Amino acid sequence: MRRTHRRKPRPLLGRIFPWFRVTATFSDKTCRIFCFACRKEKAFPKKSIYRLKSCGCLRNDLISLNKTVHGHKRKNHRTVEYTAYMNLRSRCNNPNNPEYHRYGGRGVKVCKRWAGTHDFPKFLADLNLKPSPDLSIDRIRSTGDYTPRNTRWADARTQRLNQRRMKRNRSLATSERPSKSPKTAVQE
Repeated sequence: MRRTHRRKPRPLLGRIFPWFRVTATFSDKTCRIFCFACRKEKAFPKKSIYRLKSCGCLRNDLISLNKTVHGHKRKNHRTVEYTAYMNLRSRCNNPNNPEYHRYGGRGVKVCKRWAGTHDFPKFLADLNLKPSPDLSIDRIRSTGDYTPRNTRWADARTQRLNQRRMKRNRSLATSERPSKSPKTAVQE
């Protein structure tokens, strides 16, 4: 019968792992590590040291990397393209949006390609990144839907020239005009 010899484990004290260094070991099966990522010291069980990636500070970063689809919506930052996309969807689909009566209420829709909750990459592929900070989303035909062929990035002047004309209510306009000039009203 062969005897198998177990090797003694290397001492943990001072040992450097990819994200941390062991700074102290204790008799109660714990050790203290110094995390390179967050620059803090924390205590962990000795048996979990070999499986440990970091002290836990990288957990949220790793989770967000796995959940990131397009990179335009982060915890406290949304790009202008993502904001424009979400706003156009809200104007067309959300009756509680203050602009709904001008868009969704008039029948303006978002095309099926862009309508889903995870369809922002398709929207971005069709329109590309916003070329200039002075531009915003615009429909080429103001009566049409938001589709790849009818949507563009346009400046304020182009949008103003492209907007639909409002019908002026003649009865309201005449009733608001004063019947007498201010000079004659004072003289009486």
